[in-house]
Amino acid sequence: MWILQRLLVVLALAMVLLFGMLNAGEKVTVHYWFGYSFANSPLPLVMVTFFLIGVLFYYLFSVAREWRLRAEIRRLRRVARSTDSEIQQLRRISLEEDLGPEPALPDDERAGP
Repeated sequence: MWILQRLLVVLALAMVLLFGMLNAGEKVTVHYWFGYSFANSPLPLVMVTFFLIGVLFYYLFSVAREWRLRAEIRRLRRVARSTDSEIQQLRRISLEEDLGPEPALPDDERAGP
């Protein structure tokens, strides 16, 4: 599966690079929010810039997800340790100690067959 993912990433990068090379002479105007604009910038530069901004956002969101997952792993490990500790304590309890006196059986059950 990881080979397919890497192959798709390489293919996408090759397509972007080819598109940028074919349109190297094109000039574009980028309009930002709040009235800002950047005129006559080369199209490949704009493509690479916004691609890198997308990679940065992906990285930031993946780091946040990674932190949440690691916190969940730590919580589950604590639960597993406490459960293991409880199991060990239960294994150490003497059965005779907790049972108490043997219950009295009715006369007809003592006789046997």
